[in-house]
Amino acid sequence: MNAFGLIWTEEQVVPTAEMDAIDLNVFRSFMRAQGREMEAEPQPRIEDDLCNASVVAELDGVLRPTLYGLLAFGKEPQHYPHTANFSIQCTAYADADRASDIILVGEGRGRLLRASD
Repeated sequence: MNAFGLIWTEEQVVPTAEMDAIDLNVFRSFMRAQGREMEAEPQPRIEDDLCNASVVAELDGVLRPTLYGLLAFGKEPQHYPHTANFSIQCTAYADADRASDIILVGEGRGRLLRASD
């Protein structure tokens, strides 16, 4: 059984969000889990790490969170108009492609929570 998933426009900048919407401790924990050294000096600026990971992007000369950044590392992921009505639908297929018979569909609605919540 294979499962397919898709998030649209994850690198879209959310113009109403500020940098402080990102929980830097959660981001640093994620980077450490990926094998990145976060304590040894010299270190790149945290803004550079956030940009390189597509957590933030520049909009009109200001770094702002992306949809991905808010969903993965945001303090309040659904606080913004772009994210307030997100839902998740998961579909399981009987074979290795989406042309196969659907054997299970599940949907999640409501407030998104981070694993630490």
